[in-house]
Amino acid sequence: MQKEQFDITGMTCSVCSARIEKSVGRLPGIKEVSVNLLKNSMVASYDESVLDTAGIVQAVEKAATVYSDGRVVFTFRNGVEVGTEI
Repeated sequence: MQKEQFDITGMTCSVCSARIEKSVGRLPGIKEVSVNLLKNSMVASYDESVLDTAGIVQAVEKAATVYSDGRVVFTFRNGVEVGTEI
């Protein structure tokens, strides 16, 4: 079991965080996921033999809303970018 913490910038309301949590929580291999709107972060526990960080990021991107500036960035706490601009 792997546990990762992600920074998620661009969330503006509880609907954003709930959509992300629901989207990631449905992935095969996810054991637990928690999104914190105030800290702009997500913690996910998952089976790395079933799922990788790219799959998690993809689920976050699918749940994301495009904001007026057109940008959402997803990074690990250590600063390694794993997401893309949308």
